[in-house]
Amino acid sequence: MADSHNGSGDASLPKVEETGYAKLASHMNRYSETAIFRRFRELNIINLLRLQAELQDMEHQLQDIRNEDAQSGDAVRSSYATDFRLMRDWKETGDSLQYDLLVAIGEKLQQYSIGSQMFFHDKVLNSK
Repeated sequence: MADSHNGSGDASLPKVEETGYAKLASHMNRYSETAIFRRFRELNIINLLRLQAELQDMEHQLQDIRNEDAQSGDAVRSSYATDFRLMRDWKETGDSLQYDLLVAIGEKLQQYSIGSQMFFHDKVLNSK
């Protein structure tokens, strides 16, 4: 079976009648000014508030763990406050509570930062 070719020499797929989302996407692609998308601002705000509350809880957990490590009497754990490499390396021995929480906080902060940037970018666009 031979492939059909368009004028540029590239192989093309047989033309299929577009319906539904495919038809809408094709139209929006051709006429970008017709592309309209909901922003879900209230849902984004709720998500930011949730992330903020979770980060606050994690911040309190981290402070408790830091205090426990500082007061543990263990030379290694008391050094965590000034030596992230030691904290990371001792994770291999099973003492990973503070390090694991810091990694989880970093991931949550990334989600929060992206969400807040999107929200404030949207807010700036709406103010113009």
